[in-house]
Amino acid sequence: MEKQLPDSFLRIHRSYIVSKSKIDFVNAHEVEINGKYLPIGRSYKNSVHTALGIK
Repeated sequence: MEKQLPDSFLRIHRSYIVSKSKIDFVNAHEVEINGKYLPIGRSYKNSVHTALGIK
């Protein structure tokens, strides 16, 4: 199912796929969407930061 989603979606954790346009804030370990903080999984950290243009 994940492969059928457009590129505007991003897997940030084994349990979470989010829309890039809905992300309000990103730090090293989590993203904020509408006031809720979702963890970034260790194995997804590099790909999330690359996709969002974070070093």
